[in-house]
Amino acid sequence: NKEVERAESFKMESFQTISWQEVVLECKLDEETQEIIRCVRFGFPNRREDASNVIKSYWHFREEIYEVGGVPFLNGRMFVPRALRHDVLETLHAAHQGADSMKRAARGRFFWIGMDAEIVQKRTQCKECNEGAPSQQNEELILTPPPTFPFENICADFFEYRGNDYLAQADRYSGWLTVH
Repeated sequence: NKEVERAESFKMESFQTISWQEVVLECKLDEETQEIIRCVRFGFPNRREDASNVIKSYWHFREEIYEVGGVPFLNGRMFVPRALRHDVLETLHAAHQGADSMKRAARGRFFWIGMDAEIVQKRTQCKECNEGAPSQQNEELILTPPPTFPFENICADFFEYRGNDYLAQADRYSGWLTVH
């Protein structure tokens, strides 16, 4: 079983820890972070058109971004400077749970522009995840509108019972069942 093999091969040293001091240091060295902090401290430009390209990306968050000890936050989620993003992605991906699980874990703790795309890319490039992934993705369920009169819409299925083949038909409006 691949899940058992994956669990047995999983090592605790694969987890990486990033300290608060490292985050603060990298925020001081990261130009994008420093530009965000300047805008938080001194105010964003009055118009989006007057903002730099970096700030334009964060424009729609301008009312929710704040700073704690030199690190930008958005609604309780820490901004990750570019130099630490690889480590954060590695830690999120360590359990090989898939892109959706990684996104859920990240969205509660971190933010940066393009985070979801980087998570999907990290998952897509993982050989181990690709080998263990289901060969066929589940199709999205497409709901049909309910019928408005009898026998407007029927459903049918074949089945076998005691060596005989049958066709079952049902009217979706009334639930009338016929078996042939």
